[in-house]
Amino acid sequence: MKLSRYLFTFLLVAPTASQAESNAFNFHAGAGLYLHDISGPGGFLGLDWQFRPGFAFDASLLAATESSGAPDGLPNDTALSAMFGLRFRFIDDYNGYMNEPHGNAWGNLYFAPRVGVLHLEGTNLINENISGTSLGFSTEIGYEFSVFKPVQVGTFFRWDVGVAGSAKGGPFGTGTFALGGVSVSLGAGKPARTRKDGDRDGVEDLADACPDTPEGSEVDTRGCTILHREMVLNGITFRLDSAEIEASSEPTLKQAAQALKDNPKAEVEIGGHTDDTGAADHNLQLSTARAQSVADWLAANGIPRSQMTVKGYGSTMPKAANDSEPHRAQNRRIEFKRLDQTQSSR
Repeated sequence: MKLSRYLFTFLLVAPTASQAESNAFNFHAGAGLYLHDISGPGGFLGLDWQFRPGFAFDASLLAATESSGAPDGLPNDTALSAMFGLRFRFIDDYNGYMNEPHGNAWGNLYFAPRVGVLHLEGTNLINENISGTSLGFSTEIGYEFSVFKPVQVGTFFRWDVGVAGSAKGGPFGTGTFALGGVSVSLGAGKPARTRKDGDRDGVEDLADACPDTPEGSEVDTRGCTILHREMVLNGITFRLDSAEIEASSEPTLKQAAQALKDNPKAEVEIGGHTDDTGAADHNLQLSTARAQSVADWLAANGIPRSQMTVKGYGSTMPKAANDSEPHRAQNRRIEFKRLDQTQSSR
């Protein structure tokens, strides 16, 4: 009882590392149709151990039974095989399972050559026993889709052949049979390969042109912060009736700085806006001073002043009606507006 509980816990907890689509150990099960001169249902169980990403030692047990509707009328013929070999995973996507952030359904194309034994059990048309065991080999190819962590589902085709021994001949021809159908894989243990994404922006480090984007930044396919044509820098606040930036604004300012660093050819207007409280001239001066404070902070943190211009709009361009404090808070804002000719299409 304890052993089964430990096994269940292992399977449930072990495949927890993110963005891994095959693990150190992978259990396989498949079912389909046995096809040769006769046909019938078949299935297999397997296990592989990846000793390095994409390369694994593989073991598989297969059973196939002739269906009752087989042409020779011998429904009890069966084929068994025990094979050991390697499994190679090609075209191996590891962006994560479909139910993970930035994941997808793409998995891996694999090829598994094996050697082992075949055992054929049956009788021929004149009721002679043709049972026997042969040395043989197996080849299998399939594709696994990353459905939901830690399960992959795919299709496969497998061919087993006996090359030496007493199982050759009989209704199995030269001791060969093929099985095709649907397979399910379950990963356990440590991930065989994971994406290295130091800034956690969803773009692997090897392909990340901007590897230091602040967490939570919106990035493009390069891994660089997207600089929209117009964007409100939500989170930048000032002391009452002052251009002094409050300390809580720093995360937003860091994201704004990263956006400009990631787009060094971009030129932006930093626009300051206020609500309609107070005189219009005062609001215009205050909005300009606040925009200048943001530009000064960005310049102090590595942004060339040539990338920035400053403009105050006062209360002339409200985002919402100035009829309540929540609406006035929307109107008190700092905005980026791109001025360069290579504006983002976003």
